[in-house]
Amino acid sequence: MTTLSGLLLFLLIHSIICSKFDPATHRGWHLVNDKKCGIRTQLRVIGGQDVTIGEFPWVVEFTVTKTKENITGFCTGAIISDQFVITAAHCQPEVPYTSKIIVGNVDRNQDPDCDAETNICAPPMKEYEVDKFFHPDYVHFPNGRDIALVKIHDKFEFNDFVSPICLEHGELISKDYTGSDAEFAGWGLLKIDPVTNESSAHTTMQKITLPVQNKSVCAHSIDFILLSSDIEHDKDSFICAGGTAGEYIFPGDSGGVLAVAETVGDDIPRFYGLGVAAMCSEVPLIADVFTKISYYMEWIMDTIANESKI
Repeated sequence: MTTLSGLLLFLLIHSIICSKFDPATHRGWHLVNDKKCGIRTQLRVIGGQDVTIGEFPWVVEFTVTKTKENITGFCTGAIISDQFVITAAHCQPEVPYTSKIIVGNVDRNQDPDCDAETNICAPPMKEYEVDKFFHPDYVHFPNGRDIALVKIHDKFEFNDFVSPICLEHGELISKDYTGSDAEFAGWGLLKIDPVTNESSAHTTMQKITLPVQNKSVCAHSIDFILLSSDIEHDKDSFICAGGTAGEYIFPGDSGGVLAVAETVGDDIPRFYGLGVAAMCSEVPLIADVFTKISYYMEWIMDTIANESKI
């Protein structure tokens, strides 16, 4: 009986693991994970938190405007294909506001971005008009589903300074990243001095390394930020990282992607997107909360494929 029970338990666990959706089997898989995805091509890395050109080529600005001169909203996002950006659902603009995606920008005060030591410059930043905005029935954050896809009218032109982040597939879908160092970049990042409590913002894209937290810490962080443990949400649809005193993401970084470097098989190391920034803590020991990308992978692939008429 014990042997039979053990076998049944094994088969149950095996069926659950195997039932996880692998996007590599999807009809639209060829539309994502371009050969340039997740490759970091920065010229150099020096101490400090400033991002160098080519270091986060997938990071984009998502701006919302009511008039040509007035930017009324700002989020971050990440390129995942030649027409789609992934971001947060709460970044959705309201009519009659218009929105656009800005790529290839590191320093907002400089265009094009150039490396001071080598005098090598990236191509000028480029703006793309937004065509459509998709989300999986998002209503408001406490109920989850704070993830979205933005489709542009044209197609992105990939180069060493503008390219997509990779989407998880295969064995990565089920991987536990607890304890792994993940990276995040955006313009809203704040670095808070633990002594003076003064914060600083930047016009140059900033980067930060955040440790991925376990499910228990993540659940506590969600409840703390929402000021309630009674709100219903699927905690498996989130991933949390951070909690280090003095280093937090900021509301302006909403929609930005948490990334890890992984090697799959004989491939080179690439950066894969783990989560979309949904809630920032700005409190020591409370992690930042991200919507887990792999949890919505089938919706992501279906949306891209359907829009591409595949």
